[in-house]
Amino acid sequence: EGDARRIVSGGGGGVQGWDVVKGGEPLLKFDAGEVNAVTWYGEGDARRIVSGGDKLLLWDAVKGGAPLREFEGAGFVRTVTCHRAGDGWHIVSGGNDNTLHVFDAVEGGAPLRKLEGHTGMVRAIACHGEGDKRRYVSASWDSTVRVWDVAAGAAARPAVDGHEGDVTALARVGDGRRVVTASRDKTLRVWDVVEGGAPLKLV
Repeated sequence: EGDARRIVSGGGGGVQGWDVVKGGEPLLKFDAGEVNAVTWYGEGDARRIVSGGDKLLLWDAVKGGAPLREFEGAGFVRTVTCHRAGDGWHIVSGGNDNTLHVFDAVEGGAPLRKLEGHTGMVRAIACHGEGDKRRYVSASWDSTVRVWDVAAGAAARPAVDGHEGDVTALARVGDGRRVVTASRDKTLRVWDVVEGGAPLKLV
């Protein structure tokens, strides 16, 4: 967070914030139930934390207290990320219903859009690009990685088979044009979000 002095974690004990320089007890604690995924956005007094599990919740990272908002329609959340959208922020979640859900972090309400196509739970999501060129990349237990055209609300191209097992993790590389994935097939693969094509097998 910010200067990288603080991190946020989630688990069976809810959400906790830590000072990685000073250590010690958590700086903050939120009773969020079972938490599978957590992220944050904003700066200064507008910092927010998003937690996902059996509920998708928004928290005030500065003042603490009860959740600012619960987002309906996300299902059981396994992964969550966020990105700027104009003057606000969008939250993107994925989970057991095999679907990506996009929410307006400020306005709340029902999902702005649902991106459907996976046949297994969504385990990881990353974002790339801006405006009309923004893409989401999702990794699933259906062994595929999908790239989504956010403006169109649909897949940017057909799903690519690269792994031979559930895809369990995904991370951006550099500027986000490429992502690396990990799978239960015990391999790492690198994907080009912009050009597409078959992934490069690393291990």
